[in-house]
Amino acid sequence: MIMGNTNSNCADARLFYHDFLDSETKGYIPQSSRKHINECRHCQDKIRQLEALLTHTDKADEYIQQSQATIALLRLHFNYINRPVTCNVAKLFLPSLAIQPLEISIPTPITVHLDKCQDCADDLSTVRNLGLTQEQLYRLGQLLGDKPPEDTINCSQARPFISSVASMLFDKTSSEILKHLCICPNCRNLLYQNRETVLTKLSLHEKPHKDGICEAFSEADIYNYCIPYGIDPANNRHANLHESFASHLRNCPTCLNKMQRLHTTIYTIAERPDSEIVTRFTLKGQTEEIVESKLDDLYSHWPIKVQMLDKPKPAPAISIEPTEIPRTLKQRISPLNLKQFIKPMAAAAIILIGILLLFNVPSVKAVDLSQIHEALEKIKNIHISRSLPDEVRPWQRK
Repeated sequence: MIMGNTNSNCADARLFYHDFLDSETKGYIPQSSRKHINECRHCQDKIRQLEALLTHTDKADEYIQQSQATIALLRLHFNYINRPVTCNVAKLFLPSLAIQPLEISIPTPITVHLDKCQDCADDLSTVRNLGLTQEQLYRLGQLLGDKPPEDTINCSQARPFISSVASMLFDKTSSEILKHLCICPNCRNLLYQNRETVLTKLSLHEKPHKDGICEAFSEADIYNYCIPYGIDPANNRHANLHESFASHLRNCPTCLNKMQRLHTTIYTIAERPDSEIVTRFTLKGQTEEIVESKLDDLYSHWPIKVQMLDKPKPAPAISIEPTEIPRTLKQRISPLNLKQFIKPMAAAAIILIGILLLFNVPSVKAVDLSQIHEALEKIKNIHISRSLPDEVRPWQRK
């Protein structure tokens, strides 16, 4: 093996370091340079350094994108500080909480409701167990918060397409038709009944496949065909629909039965009424008087209070815009344990400040909680403002 780096071939080989790491371009490297790299320890060391740098940079960019999505999600959670949280509010957040890279490990107005409400906790577990993709979870979150519009497609316009949609012939419909059939309770029940009629006929004449292939299809595989909300048949965007698979689904009693179970699972969550559990998340030190509530000491080590309200109280309407989840989320981020450095002040502000500090440092440097704590100690002033929707001026400043 060549030990030194004085050989003039090193300068020539340096031009191909990046290509050497790519299996698709490695074969185009001149044979003399490729032979030199394989035999030169200096060039191999440089290539390892380049590989480590590229890997670290990709992971840093990915980590930053994950953190930005997590911060956006936390902001939506903390919009409900000092407001009653019912099941109908919490269910809007279930799909985002099922995305592992965005998993939240600190108490928020939404997560404390799930801590107290077994029905919502079970719904979250159900959504997680479906194994849906992030794109599917994003569209499910929109579905749970959507309502049939009064000024676009109505039932009389949508119902003639039920048979086509039940047969997964989406090219005969439009995105507006599919949306209506998914969010209108009456029309989606008719869609379910149509599939059930087809399933009954298939069960009488068709025999289930014995090769086990149907059992291998997951809920994620059939979700877009069963719940086509957000799909645009004109360009097949996001859906990745295949006619061969659709043909199998419409003629297979095993898979069609699996679609019916998935339909029931999704809409059982969507239609479940509020339970008697209503929670309210407040910050310690607030002067607002809490009435008809029971204090809970489960979160005594946090600068927050969690009340179990005896009666639901109306809350100001909050418009929640869906947060676009970055498509490059591939790896699970370690949940932040902020208990070590959160002090008895505004919890929401400290949580967001800590996360922002974490991701405002250069991406190639490692940051641990001790460094975050050191940075927080240097803060001399924190300005916190609270605003209501559609109001220009905040209603409280601290």
